[in-house]
Amino acid sequence: MRLKGAEGLRVVDASVMPQATAGDLNAPTLVLAERAADLIRERSLTPTSDAPLLAAVDWVR
Repeated sequence: MRLKGAEGLRVVDASVMPQATAGDLNAPTLVLAERAADLIRERSLTPTSDAPLLAAVDWVR
């Protein structure tokens, strides 16, 4: 996501996807941008054991 020829500039857009989705590209592009921001700031993902449970406790499949 580094831009060649420009120091310190990053670009995130749908062109970095290896294969485009069949639907709208807005949501996947936002996810890429969020992940790129985490990488630039050297943030790591929350371990799954520490991740909050987002489903209702009484939810039944």
